[in-house]
Amino acid sequence: MADEVSLDLVELRHLQTIAKRPRVVSLISSEIRNLEKILIEKASPSVAQHPTPTPISVTSKAPSTAALMQEDKMEKNIKPMSIELKFHDVHGKNYVFAIPKLNMEVLPEQCKVIIKPTRVTIVLVKASKGNWVDLHFKEDKVYP
Repeated sequence: MADEVSLDLVELRHLQTIAKRPRVVSLISSEIRNLEKILIEKASPSVAQHPTPTPISVTSKAPSTAALMQEDKMEKNIKPMSIELKFHDVHGKNYVFAIPKLNMEVLPEQCKVIIKPTRVTIVLVKASKGNWVDLHFKEDKVYP
């Protein structure tokens, strides 16, 4: 199986070099990353046995010309109970994505922001296992 994955990786890398459309390049890059993870897990099974925190993925549509969005134009402020991203000078406009109070705690040092041509993906890693009904904290409104 590792041989098949390696061959797939070689072919995908070749396709990535000839792809022209941003969405196609993004999809191919994503699949390359997935296959590289599989190869790493196959190479070191002891690492895969340890439980890893469960990531939460939040995808936000960016302006259609998000190719101008760059890491240096982004301010990232991720805290255990909140997140705020500021994008500066995207076609002369500034954008803000914020969740002032998350449902539960996240691990800020393991969270990441992935900027792609047509979207921004925020991966939040939960501090504890469990299902979240919502990203936003909601107080129980029980009236006597």
